[in-house]
Amino acid sequence: MDMEGGVLPPLDVLAAADAAVVAAPLTARAAEWAARLGPPFDPALAPLCALPAAFVAPWMSGRGARLTARTGLWIFALDAWTDGPGARRDAARLRAGLAGLRAVAQGAAPGEGALGTALAQIRDDVAVAPAALPPWRRAVDAALAATLFEYEAAKRVREGGPAPALGDYLRHGAASIALAPLVLAMWSDMPSSPLPALRRPLRDACLAVRLANDLRGHGRERREGVLDALALGLPPDEVRSRVTRHVARCRTALRPHLGAVPGPALALERLLLWSVRHYERVDAGHAA
Repeated sequence: MDMEGGVLPPLDVLAAADAAVVAAPLTARAAEWAARLGPPFDPALAPLCALPAAFVAPWMSGRGARLTARTGLWIFALDAWTDGPGARRDAARLRAGLAGLRAVAQGAAPGEGALGTALAQIRDDVAVAPAALPPWRRAVDAALAATLFEYEAAKRVREGGPAPALGDYLRHGAASIALAPLVLAMWSDMPSSPLPALRRPLRDACLAVRLANDLRGHGRERREGVLDALALGLPPDEVRSRVTRHVARCRTALRPHLGAVPGPALALERLLLWSVRHYERVDAGHAA
């Protein structure tokens, strides 16, 4: 997909060098954090999560970059846990686990599992910015509820039942991709509070990344028995067109909020472009 219908501007090599200096130690610390937590966290995914934390919003503090990298690792760990063979063998345990994570997001103490422990640490880091905590909690709750919806829908299809309607899948899929919790974690490190005016462009960004993810990972997800937009009948060309439309609509809505000082709107735009570009090239988090 062409982001602008033309050639992208050249990368500032000095800015890239500065971000790389941040990325190297951040990657090492993120890998150590994932290793301490243990499965389903994968230390090998630390570069994939630390690089956007360093490059997308280089004006973040060290705390914000660490929080962003950890949130990315948590999202991949949640995906690995819910899509893994263990979840299929013990549906009741998965349902209880997701309910427990929803409670942790709202302030409960974590249990013994790595996912809950990590989520509590992320929650407490976000809470440093009180204005960001309520929307972050809502976004995490929506992501976990949507994860359960997708799990139940795929299980029902595997057992011979009906597939969900495409519209229902996309509504939940925009939440389960978990871009919103990641964006809100980044916003919690920025002096400007998340703006209500950014809710709609954030929704478009979530849909764009969900569809880009589905397009790139369709072959793998079909083998794993995971539902996606293509499995529900959306042709690949239409998926590409929708990604382009959602990206364009998000960027148009963000334009009035892109001021001289970097802030939440610019972070959202850059993370959207980074994420879609990744999915154009690799099945992020699953590439060999």
